[in-house]
Amino acid sequence: MKTIIQTPTPNYELSCNFYKKIGYAIDKIEGKTYLHSKGVTIELNEDRFSRAGLKCFGNNWTQFLIDCGLMPNATKTPNGFLITSPCGCPIYLEDMPKQIPQSEQTPLIGNFAGFSLETNQMEESSQFWALFGYKQTMGNIDQGWLALSNDEGFSISLMKYQCCPHIFLNPSLSYFNGTDNLSIIKQVKEAGIAITEEITHFNPEGIVDNIIIQDPAGLGFFIFSD
Repeated sequence: MKTIIQTPTPNYELSCNFYKKIGYAIDKIEGKTYLHSKGVTIELNEDRFSRAGLKCFGNNWTQFLIDCGLMPNATKTPNGFLITSPCGCPIYLEDMPKQIPQSEQTPLIGNFAGFSLETNQMEESSQFWALFGYKQTMGNIDQGWLALSNDEGFSISLMKYQCCPHIFLNPSLSYFNGTDNLSIIKQVKEAGIAITEEITHFNPEGIVDNIIIQDPAGLGFFIFSD
């Protein structure tokens, strides 16, 4: 099941400029704008009724929703169906487009580590994503976080509500860069990218070693050391 991220935009040029600054490639295919870098593809949706979330591509979504018991919660759309996860994240179910661009280009913000969601329903969320083929790879509910991955290698992190001592933009993309994160933070500042939050909580010396930024529509980016 191919999965990409969707973000709306309040201003097309502003959004494209943001993604150029953080090192994403931009392609327009069959009227759709795709932003992509190593490990992740984002569709920039100009529809003002769109919301930040996921797009899953597959076949026979009607039968899938019936088999999984999700049809009562699904809304028909022109291109398929819309459902929401237990934490309210929109998931658009559509047929596979002819082409989805991919890139091996590492962006300015480092190494993509997955799609992050905060939820107060950890057990229900884990069971929900299992319906889409996601399996637990790290963490556990008692620790307040789970890492899940599907057969395509797309990863989702579930964080227990109020587990993280920083602003949580729901949803967000996580980037983990280890000790390189300080130099990446420096480059982000030099590129003139607005920082939503500078985080010192995890550093005993009070150094800003993690930051959060967001695209013009509010989609979050956690640029963390781990």
